[in-house]
Amino acid sequence: MEYGSLRRLILAAIAVLAIVQHVSSAPENVGTNTSVANKVLVEAHRLKVVGLIKAILIDRKDIKARYVRVRYDGAVVCLDGFVSNKTVAAEIESMASRVAKTEKIVSHWLISESLQDDDPYKTHIGEQSEDAVTWVRVRSALASESVREVLKVTEVQAVDLRHGRVTLYLIADAPTAEFDFESHLKSVPGVVSTTVQVVKTY
Repeated sequence: MEYGSLRRLILAAIAVLAIVQHVSSAPENVGTNTSVANKVLVEAHRLKVVGLIKAILIDRKDIKARYVRVRYDGAVVCLDGFVSNKTVAAEIESMASRVAKTEKIVSHWLISESLQDDDPYKTHIGEQSEDAVTWVRVRSALASESVREVLKVTEVQAVDLRHGRVTLYLIADAPTAEFDFESHLKSVPGVVSTTVQVVKTY
């Protein structure tokens, strides 16, 4: 299946899921159901716009899409995350504006030097497998009760791990108590060091 067809299929599935979710909980009332139907159409459009923006980001080899969070409320596109330079950030904003057909773009970017490295991940045999196991352990540690309170207003956008060196890419939507991620992850087998990068949207 071609990527374009797959993308359309995914978007269609998202729209159907939204319809099922809303309609299944709707009361048996004509007026209410009409209102629910309108809400479903709005939500389906919102999901379609977000899906299209994300798909285009993934298509672009010069943009590292997984470091970018995309949100859309039907009027304003919110873009938050990490980019290698200001030019990439401007291009993402321009593209999102064209897709959503709006000039209302709110963005919060952090220029990250770590994303400027385009060199392939060079390792000895087995090192990537070891990092993959460590990555799962790190994700599990981030789901612990002690971190959960912090992550109520902070989203882990991405976790990178190379040769045991962890980089956390966080998006903070509100002020929160300081948390020592380095100490928290120090006991995780395979972790050599931890670096935290944060984008604040408030």
